[in-house]
Amino acid sequence: MTDADDEATTVFLRLVGRRVRDSRLAAGLTQSTLEHDAGLRPVTVSKLERGELDVTVDDLRRIADTLRVSLTALAAHQRRSGLTSACG
Repeated sequence: MTDADDEATTVFLRLVGRRVRDSRLAAGLTQSTLEHDAGLRPVTVSKLERGELDVTVDDLRRIADTLRVSLTALAAHQRRSGLTSACG
């Protein structure tokens, strides 16, 4: 991986973390409650929300299901032309 790839990954993980935090707060859940309800290990959500965890798609899907939001809502990013997939 190049430095640019590492930076892009870091930016993406921080974005996902912010969206998880915003969605969790909107749902009125604590980090612990989200972890419990999604079947995640303790501190997973805390690390994810700070952009310090390279989350798996499975874990992100469980978080999205628990928060009742789409996986796309957590993982897609915006470009000037609108929403695109995380890979596109």
